[in-house]
Amino acid sequence: MKRFCSYHPAKWEAFAFLMIPVLVGILSATCFDNDVWFLIRTGEEIVTNGFPHVDFLTFHESLTLVVQQWLVDVSFFFVYDVGGKNGLYFLTLLVNIYLIFITYHLLMLVTDKKRNLSILFTCVITSSLAFFFLLPRPQIFSFAILITELYVLEHYMKKGNTKILYLLPFLSWLMIQVHASLWPMLFCFWLPFFLNTFSFSIGRLSSEAKPKKPLLLAFIFMILVALINPYGVDAIFYLFRSLNSRSLYHIVPEMRIPDIHTFMGIVSYFCLFVVWIGYFLFTKSKIKIRHFLLLLGTTYLTISSRRGLAYFLIAAIYPLAYYFRSNFYRVRDLPLSFRQSIPLLVAVLFLGIMPIGLILSSDGVLMKYSMQEGIDYLLENEDADQVRLYCAYGECTYAEYMGLKPYMDSRAEVFIKENNQQADILDEMFYLQNYALDYHDFLDKYQFTHLLVTEDDYLYQLLLHDSDYEVFFSGVESKTTHSLQEKNLRHYIIFKKR
Repeated sequence: MKRFCSYHPAKWEAFAFLMIPVLVGILSATCFDNDVWFLIRTGEEIVTNGFPHVDFLTFHESLTLVVQQWLVDVSFFFVYDVGGKNGLYFLTLLVNIYLIFITYHLLMLVTDKKRNLSILFTCVITSSLAFFFLLPRPQIFSFAILITELYVLEHYMKKGNTKILYLLPFLSWLMIQVHASLWPMLFCFWLPFFLNTFSFSIGRLSSEAKPKKPLLLAFIFMILVALINPYGVDAIFYLFRSLNSRSLYHIVPEMRIPDIHTFMGIVSYFCLFVVWIGYFLFTKSKIKIRHFLLLLGTTYLTISSRRGLAYFLIAAIYPLAYYFRSNFYRVRDLPLSFRQSIPLLVAVLFLGIMPIGLILSSDGVLMKYSMQEGIDYLLENEDADQVRLYCAYGECTYAEYMGLKPYMDSRAEVFIKENNQQADILDEMFYLQNYALDYHDFLDKYQFTHLLVTEDDYLYQLLLHDSDYEVFFSGVESKTTHSLQEKNLRHYIIFKKR
């Protein structure tokens, strides 16, 4: 550590390290998941017919709809319409570059411009975010907003500049448009900073008195501007209504508790262990109450759901740089000379431009067309308007993009009664898959003409032995996008009612 602390790379060499998370993003953003299809289709609907207030993607009638990520949907529609999958890929990379940019400036702020330390932590945080979470989904925009909020709040706490707090209402307004279900996270991050304006000390935890009025005014305006959205109060309370569903935590993979027996679970608990050790064993000074509360809150989120690791990476790790700053020297940054800029350009070429070129030239951007062969066969042989299709959670977003209206897709919150004002469809799916609902009653209720069933679906074996249904199409799909390993393949069947 001492050797690294005394290491003074040239400016070009230091910034070349920031190409590491850029490269991680270039490689990890090549595989899109199924959600991109309903996002594009919803964006098309908004552009064509205006904001929908009743669900138009499934065959259920009169489901109240809040498009909680409408601005992302519209953006994805235009980008895909102009640039296809490569356009979405570049948009994702641009967001990743911004994440690197704002994270670096946040760390430079809290470390008193200790460049080496800031670059080290920027690489760790943003490379981890890119590896696990960089997909063309609304979450990447909400991550960018949350890190920007942390920069604004840290800037205020450090320099007392109240004018920078004007950005908080704008960030609130932007968040409610791009990812309304994560809008409350802005206030979860705001609260530790507000509590840090009181003067007190508890053991190693400390807080210094700061003006409270600017933060309170920002809080009020953050709420008021959030009302300026196409769905008003419904968008603001979208998350709170969704949390009432117990099925949400069983059906949605990213909402499940991390399993220590899986790679994601091992990474989550390892991060928790290392960062907590870093706070209490390797820091000698008092810990700011805002940093401790961010650590505590995001730790709870991490052990509560798989997606919680993202918030831990965003909010719990960067404060460690503040406590390690005394171990690093401040480097005097001189302007880059032409001679020094050449190695930096070489690093950009080999770690950025060349990998992108290789990926695009080899058609390496992979969009997951879930059950594409079966869906295309169904559309070729049946009238889409006459098809009443069963799909389990997350399987039929491509079918929706192609014009079919299935039973369910991966918008879990839409199928919760508190949101749709009609029925607990998500609970119904949970009961069906866990043998608590008679499948005959379920099939009679919806009168499906076709059922797309994977081999891990409860209905798979039942329908194979049900004389009322015949095999319409049988196919195989990879569980991991474009994997060629046999162990990752799963069978699916489209059944047709006789």
